[in-house]
Amino acid sequence: MVKSWIQRATAATVAQWIAAISLVVAPALGQNSPSLKLLREFETTTVFFEQFEIGEKLVAMHDPAIATELLPWLSHQDRHLRANAAYVIARYGDKRGFDAPCEILRDRSDRPEGQGSIGPISVLTSGNDPDETSN
Repeated sequence: MVKSWIQRATAATVAQWIAAISLVVAPALGQNSPSLKLLREFETTTVFFEQFEIGEKLVAMHDPAIATELLPWLSHQDRHLRANAAYVIARYGDKRGFDAPCEILRDRSDRPEGQGSIGPISVLTSGNDPDETSN
């Protein structure tokens, strides 16, 4: 039955099931894993420079599963935390970690205080770029 289901299922469906199963099984198997503890610390730290320091420790663990776990962070609303995750992912050689900083720089959406500003005082704009939109 499982074999026939897998043959009919799309690759995306199978990947979703594998991801769901790993979310249930992996924590139970590695609750005391040092990389899992650091990963949880990374996810709960919201001060970007502290999170960056944890990211450095995650890279030093040489556990490629860490990069996979951080992929959802590439869409985090806080650009600083998104950049920290991108840094860790890029250090593991995943191209998506290199693409994220470029996307952050192109992002012209409203930014909460502390996330940089778009306008004459921004280091991201020169005032001479015809593609920049004025408010």
